Amino acid sequence: MATFVIAEDEFWQPGLDLAAALRQRGQFVVRLTAEPEPARSGGLRRWSKVPNTTVVAAITPQGVPSARGLEVLTELAPVDWQAAESILNWLSQNGFEDALGFRRSEHLPVHAVQDKRLLSEYLGTQGLSVPRTWSDVDAIGDVPGPFMFKLRDQGGGEGIHRCEDLSELRAWATTYEPLPYIVQRFHAGTPVIAAGVAREGAVVQMMTYVSVLNPRTPFRMAYGLRVVDAPEVYAYAARVLEVLGITGPFALDTVPGDDGEPLAVDMNLRIWGSWTACQAAGMDVIGSYLYAMGQGAHPGPVSQGAREAAILRRPPLGVRSVPERLRWVTSEAAEIRRRERWLGPRWARCSLRDAVGWTIRGAALDS
Repeated sequence: MATFVIAEDEFWQPGLDLAAALRQRGQFVVRLTAEPEPARSGGLRRWSKVPNTTVVAAITPQGVPSARGLEVLTELAPVDWQAAESILNWLSQNGFEDALGFRRSEHLPVHAVQDKRLLSEYLGTQGLSVPRTWSDVDAIGDVPGPFMFKLRDQGGGEGIHRCEDLSELRAWATTYEPLPYIVQRFHAGTPVIAAGVAREGAVVQMMTYVSVLNPRTPFRMAYGLRVVDAPEVYAYAARVLEVLGITGPFALDTVPGDDGEPLAVDMNLRIWGSWTACQAAGMDVIGSYLYAMGQGAHPGPVSQGAREAAILRRPPLGVRSVPERLRWVTSEAAEIRRRERWLGPRWARCSLRDAVGWTIRGAALDS
């Protein structure tokens, strides 16, 4: 049995799902949260029992580890921690990654990989195609739009906006001031994600897919995925992993350039939001992760599973009327039962209670 830490600055479903899956495979999981005291509401209290233990007040309201959180990390000496962006970046910037027995990124610091500008610059020096990128709206000159405005070190689609011209870009820069941002050329092709697990720069398992999105918020979180055969994206992602020397979970967002070649637009070095859908579609994310951490055997190739898989997110897309809700909760309960095998009964009970609760009284998504 090895010890793993999940650290969150707010309720983080992918991290809790990972905690459930690791515990189901016999690992010891400690969750660090920003909650000031033990959860009192029924739902949060149930979820707090999915890991082996939950430590409150371990993360500050600013999204960095508290003194208590750092004390827990030091005492536990975990095999690895998986954390939300602000926590992961802070630990990297302050040298705590050195306490691990491996390098999450061998050739560029973790916080630099998750900084969209620094990642783009580094990959460009390694001969990889990247989008044209600016750090200041005023440096763009007479290049025609459209553009993508992005906060440099945010994940989950936060702070990403398509802009038609410089005036829109300046408006968003002012809105988010003083947060650092970048601007990239907008490429109209369908984004393809390459996600999986690597070990010392080599793919353990990886899947390429496109996200199922809310059309009203196309740059935000996904609701599912569709597996696609994209050998050019797979080869490009494998090269990115090699030049960075990646170990552990990753998700690389790409867009097709003007001549069709993949371009890296963002990379996460943590468990990603669609990982449970990837697992359901045939990739053994957990087995790959444990192998990368030296805690299990190589899982072999990706299985030929479903070509489409849902992220069990509430509120769901396109569910409004009472009959739609009843059909949805029936389907959701069946999927929860299927995933219970690798996420465990505690996770299943929490998910089912949440699904029934939303069906009865939840507000529909504005889609």
